Amino acid sequence: MAEVTNIVAGLKTNMTTILGPTYTELSNATLIESNSFKGANKRYSVLAQGLDEVAGTTCHVTVDQRFDMILTDSYYSSIKNDSDKRTKTIGLQELAFDIYKEVVNTKANTPASVMLVDTLAVADPSYLEEDNVVVITATITIKYRKTL
Repeated sequence: MAEVTNIVAGLKTNMTTILGPTYTELSNATLIESNSFKGANKRYSVLAQGLDEVAGTTCHVTVDQRFDMILTDSYYSSIKNDSDKRTKTIGLQELAFDIYKEVVNTKANTPASVMLVDTLAVADPSYLEEDNVVVITATITIKYRKTL
């Protein structure tokens, strides 16, 4: 499906627009803990998830597909004070919302096939304690169509 490839590329463009040059792409988005975070903790990635066919028009298949946008950042670890951990977590959640707004406004840079960007859901953060890295996954639903 060329549409999925184009949407993923468009989402990555949206992410880099908001995140800027300090963020780099994760080497392994499906197994986050396998990445080396030495010297490059601000990372991102996009994963295409499941899809459902929805009512559409003749000669087109219309689907709602979920896409995970993954963001990571490092935090200073201290037994006595977790303020940096909490601050970095909130910062990533705010970035996820900023990225969502960019995706909505640009239709994931694929307006020819994307009909609607909908339903932002930010999961509870996870922490890679060994690397002192917080991971946020924001899931969005994108409605797009494909010509039969």
